[in-house]
Amino acid sequence: MQLCMEWAPVNVIFVGMIWSSFFALKYLSVAMLTVLKNSTNLLVVVGDIVCFQRRQPAMVWVCLFLIILSAVCGAATDLSFHAQGYAWQILNCFFTAAYSVRSAFPHRLTDISSVSPSHLSRA
Repeated sequence: MQLCMEWAPVNVIFVGMIWSSFFALKYLSVAMLTVLKNSTNLLVVVGDIVCFQRRQPAMVWVCLFLIILSAVCGAATDLSFHAQGYAWQILNCFFTAAYSVRSAFPHRLTDISSVSPSHLSRA
């Protein structure tokens, strides 16, 4: 039961991530959705800093700056701009980052031997 309670927030966040993605896709093109989705990496890095005190090298920050710059440029040239689509996509970015950071919590709090190989890259 404790395992279910530990992973329940991850499942709720996952549903929010899928739900907001459907609505964002209703208003935005797939290309714009992809560009904006890449900006989620910034939120994940900030979440790692806040939750795990994990620092990133300077080159990671340079790459994140370029990703954000590409999202801003893409949004500025979006011919089919729809504010509701951007709102849903921003919500989706927060859900996706929360999912990524929250799903790492159990693995950060346990012994590394209990982590499956698919999660070792987040360790």
